[in-house]
Amino acid sequence: EFRLFHPGGSLGASLHFVREVMHQGEAMPLIALGEPMDRAIVVMTLVIHAALKATWFGLAVRAVTQEPVAAELCGARSLQVKTLTFGVGSATVALAAILYVLTFPVDPYMGFGLTVKAFTIIVVGGIGNLPGALIVGVLLGVSEGLVGLFWGPEWSPAISVVLLLLILVAFP
Repeated sequence: EFRLFHPGGSLGASLHFVREVMHQGEAMPLIALGEPMDRAIVVMTLVIHAALKATWFGLAVRAVTQEPVAAELCGARSLQVKTLTFGVGSATVALAAILYVLTFPVDPYMGFGLTVKAFTIIVVGGIGNLPGALIVGVLLGVSEGLVGLFWGPEWSPAISVVLLLLILVAFP
């Protein structure tokens, strides 16, 4: 069990999160989140991956993305596919935001760090490669957790930038 005493941790840093507050020198758990959250994230990812690979909608999304005119000639309605894709993407982001807010505190300036992490995960994992993004996200979270554990939590956000720079230098 890895206990986070600071809000700067990473979602993938451990398998169990416990939000605690120090009260009279004793750690008091506020809310225990972890395994259900992790399961929800994995299930959400697998459902999206299966839907994009094994359904007509997934085939239509891939066809409209690659060649919209040819997809329409084959019977896919591009506007409807794009609209439905936008709706599914928005719902996925909303669910991810709910899971994030249940785990970490929210402030008006939190967007930049999350954007850098997301950009790193997309670039390193491969654009459009859902399993690659999942693997890179977990590895980034674990590495941030280890850096925060051994070097201090202030160094954790730097890992995503360093990883991105190393990958871009090694594989331009």
